[in-house]
Formats: sequence, structure tokens, C-alpha cells
Amino acid sequence: MFKPHTESPMHKTDTIDYVVVMSGTIDLDTQDGRTATLSEGDCLVQRATLHRWANRSDELCTIAVTCISTSADPDADTNIQLG
Repeated sequence: MFKPHTESPMHKTDTIDYVVVMSGTIDLDTQDGRTATLSEGDCLVQRATLHRWANRSDELCTIAVTCISTSADPDADTNIQLG
């Protein structure tokens, strides 16, 4: 859960992450300066990307995340798929 007006530090994992927004709205900031705003019901799959989660709203946001181990190089330049 992300409280209103909070954010994580920029970070990168060596996993494939499946994310579903259960309630609220959250921004995903990437190292290249892009921001994707996700709302309730939106899904995201990412792999070894440098990113930050930011709840810039006045409401609580809950996300469900499943991380699957991979042998991916965490320093590799990879893409984010939104859908």
C-alpha cells in the first residue's frame, strides 16, 4: 500500500514483476523520465527496469505484485509493457 503523497526510491530488481492496481492511482516513473499513471484494474509487466512508484493522489493506493526470479542482467536496458 502507498499512502497519499509518498514514493519509493528509484530501484531495479532482477525479477519479472507482474503488477495489478487493486485500488487508487499510482505513477510509475522510469529512468528516462517517462511517467505512466496506473489506476484500479490496470496491469503492468516489467523486467529489470530502474523505476520508482509514486502515489501523488490524496487517496490510498493498493497494488498486488508477483515477482518471478530470472537470470536477466539487472543492468540491461529493457522495456516496460503497459496494458
